[in-house]
Amino acid sequence: MAERPSPNSIAVCSLIALHSDPSSPLHDFQLSQETQNSLTIFLEETASATSDDTSLKFLLYKSRNELGDEITSLLKETLEMAVESIDSLIDLMDSLRAAISEGLVDPSSSHGIFLRGVCLGFEDLSFESIAQLWENLSDCLRKPENTPQIQQEWSRNSLWHPSSSQMERFVRKSCGDFELGHSSLESVLSFESMELQLQSLLQRNPDLCAAYFLRFLNCLRNDERGGAIQALHQYFDQAMVQRKMPKDILQFSAILLAMAHSSFGDAEMSLMATEEAVRVAQQSKDRDASCVAFALGWLFENDYSGTIDRRQLLQRCATRALQGQLRPLVSGANLSLATHLASEETQSFTPLAWMTLLRATTVQTVDGLVNLDRPTHISQVPSEGLESVAKQVMVSAAIWASFNVPALAGISSSMALEYNAHLFKGDVCTAIENISLLSLHGFSFQFLSRDLAGGRCVYSQAILSLIELQKRLGFGFDTLRVPFLHRALLFLLEWSVNRCDLGDARAFSIALDSSIHSGQSNAYQLEIDFGLQRCRQFCREKDWQNARICATRLLDISNYRHLKTHRALVLVNQAVVELEADSKQLVAPLCPLLEALSYCEKHEMHGMHAVALSVLAKVHLRSQRPKHAIAILTSVLPSLQQHEHVLFQAEALLTLSKCHIQLIKLETTNAMNNTAARNAEMRLLQCRSMFEGSRREMHLQSVSWLCQIIFLWDYPACF
Repeated sequence: MAERPSPNSIAVCSLIALHSDPSSPLHDFQLSQETQNSLTIFLEETASATSDDTSLKFLLYKSRNELGDEITSLLKETLEMAVESIDSLIDLMDSLRAAISEGLVDPSSSHGIFLRGVCLGFEDLSFESIAQLWENLSDCLRKPENTPQIQQEWSRNSLWHPSSSQMERFVRKSCGDFELGHSSLESVLSFESMELQLQSLLQRNPDLCAAYFLRFLNCLRNDERGGAIQALHQYFDQAMVQRKMPKDILQFSAILLAMAHSSFGDAEMSLMATEEAVRVAQQSKDRDASCVAFALGWLFENDYSGTIDRRQLLQRCATRALQGQLRPLVSGANLSLATHLASEETQSFTPLAWMTLLRATTVQTVDGLVNLDRPTHISQVPSEGLESVAKQVMVSAAIWASFNVPALAGISSSMALEYNAHLFKGDVCTAIENISLLSLHGFSFQFLSRDLAGGRCVYSQAILSLIELQKRLGFGFDTLRVPFLHRALLFLLEWSVNRCDLGDARAFSIALDSSIHSGQSNAYQLEIDFGLQRCRQFCREKDWQNARICATRLLDISNYRHLKTHRALVLVNQAVVELEADSKQLVAPLCPLLEALSYCEKHEMHGMHAVALSVLAKVHLRSQRPKHAIAILTSVLPSLQQHEHVLFQAEALLTLSKCHIQLIKLETTNAMNNTAARNAEMRLLQCRSMFEGSRREMHLQSVSWLCQIIFLWDYPACF
């Protein structure tokens, strides 16, 4: 690796060359064995410990004390010859390179590695930087050497500016770190501060292309559409004019423009830019297929509705990326295809989704032969391998979530957070949300165990998990960021509806309604989640007409966007609305309920199928058929406890207790009545703890009333 040269490192390299060259004046001295050993030790120490902060005068002082006046004087004469002119310094560096090329210094030894690093760093310096280095070396040699305190005399004010190539490499690295969301620049500088820093940098170096790209990323991250597009155009203008890059590089400008428009929620403009990229790539004969591969991926992201199936877009993307030897894109295309298959509407694609996920762990050759080449292959850098592993775990979490298995989705998400440094912020936010949702399903992780003992509300546990994980992963300390704010507001809205605090519910509804927009990546899921809570709010207000309208609109959205789980949930919600609107009308709920049962069975959605059956049990209960309801609820309770929200579990237990109480009225024998009363009491105690955790005030009143009925049945003489 190249090392930035300094007067101190040049002196060490000169001494290494003098020691290694048999024809150097150093070997004319009659050095004792002790002095030779001291010289070897001295070179090892200085080559491993040298830094830009170490003074050349201190090195000469140390050399005079440990090696003697002869060796130190020879080293000083060599350096004084180098500072006669800038050309003399360049000649010295050429002689150091020759020492490696001629085999005088072993390139693989510690001395050779140090010497090669300094020579490579010198090659990267501009002429102005070489002149500054020569001036610093001259100043150091003119100053007298006195005491060890001169180690700190070299001021940082004498540092010379890096060359354009060095600045380009540094800014490019900053771009990569910034895009992953783990840049120190992002955590230290605000948007305005970074803009000022970039403007200052571009004033001194107007030809620095990477600075324009860093400004593009900064504007993109902070939703500055005009600045992002302007910086992107400036980047490619500079690349074409200053760097004289080939014109076929322009095809990637359209890809980046598509990414920018997609980030700002303009899917139509993003699609047009992607199609333009494909046309430019075809005209320029995209030999490595890289541009077309990226374009096919963006066509999929923008919901392309042409003659080709969207799944085939990803398959072609993977094929093109394989032709271009783009390992991360091959893996990413297969992982995206697995996620897409998990949410497919027409039939159950569960095995195919898992097979596609496994395919992402192997790389197929172009001729179709399977090459057992894992993503952590030695030809990849470690960060690429870890990023691929992290994405695989996130996709497995997405598949489990699409099939409504929250426990496994949460476990996969927690595993993915172990690789959070290699995930994009969007994936990290999704993993945090998956873990926070576990509280609503009766699960919790270790850092929340102290709160479970106190019987805290499941919504407070969910919000606490958002805040705790946000702190641990460096997203902030005192406030919830935007990705988590919507989820926290949804928790608070559901919480307020449960405790019948309709004033707070209206306030949270207004906050959510004003903050959800189409530019968000998960806007439709948020809209449906918000709409379901609004529908429940209308039911609490006895506004059945608006509840029906809201449910119908949500069903249209879920059908259009192919959101399987949400569609089943909306159908069940429609049945609940009809059931609560008129307790005597039992036909109206059956239509959406039977549709939900058929849909869940078709797509193997076991959790939602159990929820629909629990609602059907309510219909049987109101039809005075408690035994049918008990049979249904007994069979679905394990599935509810494994897959669904604690409210669905609690309501199923409450319905089961009502069925047993209804049996008390229908049975004639005391033994049967006592058994039914004990079963009802046991189920009431179970659902009461769940309703207390979810703060379902109305249902807690029902539980108390039913407990009184059972008590009166057991001890009628007391009253």
